[in-house]
Amino acid sequence: MGVMKFFSSSSNDCNNNNYEEFTPSPKIENYDIIKSTQIGDNLVVFVNYKDVTNYEGDKIMVYENCNLKKLVEQELIDPHFSLNKNMYSPVARFEPTEQGWRLALLVANML
Repeated sequence: MGVMKFFSSSSNDCNNNNYEEFTPSPKIENYDIIKSTQIGDNLVVFVNYKDVTNYEGDKIMVYENCNLKKLVEQELIDPHFSLNKNMYSPVARFEPTEQGWRLALLVANML
């Protein structure tokens, strides 16, 4: 039988079960939206965070019951999963590659 191990992009995630109070680093207000696709009520978005070094700051995220206008209106686009009811939080993130983009589109289609 295999062992499944979960990894987090932030050490704060492991020590804090209250994700609503999580303050992400780096700055989530310093980004460019590279591309997006609306699939029904779901949004797939490719964002580049200018202050992030891993994957050159690229993130592919899927948002449920969201559109680009709503996401941009909140000003901050936090790539971390959150229970914060005041902000849209991704339901899935993918490796920022062509394959990751295709997988994100598939997931958005299945939600």
